[in-house]
Amino acid sequence: LCQSEAVAHLPVNFVLISVKNQSRLWECNEADIVGMAVQQGDEKVPRREVTLELAVDPKRSGNSFVLVCYQDSPKIDTTLRHKFFLRLFASEKFALDAFSAPWHRHFKAEW
Repeated sequence: LCQSEAVAHLPVNFVLISVKNQSRLWECNEADIVGMAVQQGDEKVPRREVTLELAVDPKRSGNSFVLVCYQDSPKIDTTLRHKFFLRLFASEKFALDAFSAPWHRHFKAEW
């Protein structure tokens, strides 16, 4: 996962999660995590690029994989937009499908 040079780099990370079907991933079980690019303790350092190298065999396992990329910040400024580039290398043909963005709403309230 690579960030654009146009803006300041953010602390980012991604995890690869094994799933039994291709539906949207609603929760993450730690046992299903196949790999994480940036390990615990190093995640707060902004990097231009984070990488993960591993071998998976979806044909043998029968599972699909969901790649979850995220900004590792406690408060994300939702008004800012950043460009990210994802590069994948494989020895065999594979399909990469993007899920649509989840719906979200912000409400402001006071006591």
